[in-house]
Amino acid sequence: MFAIFETWIPLRALTESTERRWGAHGLLFGCAVILQNVLVRVSPLPLAASLLDSPWGLLNRPALPGDSATLNWPTVMVRNGPPC
Repeated sequence: MFAIFETWIPLRALTESTERRWGAHGLLFGCAVILQNVLVRVSPLPLAASLLDSPWGLLNRPALPGDSATLNWPTVMVRNGPPC
């Protein structure tokens, strides 16, 4: 977007050619896309590691509260089939 604005309405006398400026903007855009993809994929790992010993969260407990037989019934039915 900045490259288009600079090309059509420059705020001062341009020191670089249009091709060089567009190349620089393309390089900056490519670096931003790569950095964003890396950060989005890597950032959950430090977050999970920092919350490992936290008492908050659904999966931070050794077992789910309540009757485990009721919670495990669908799993047993799928693995073993209905009782005969």
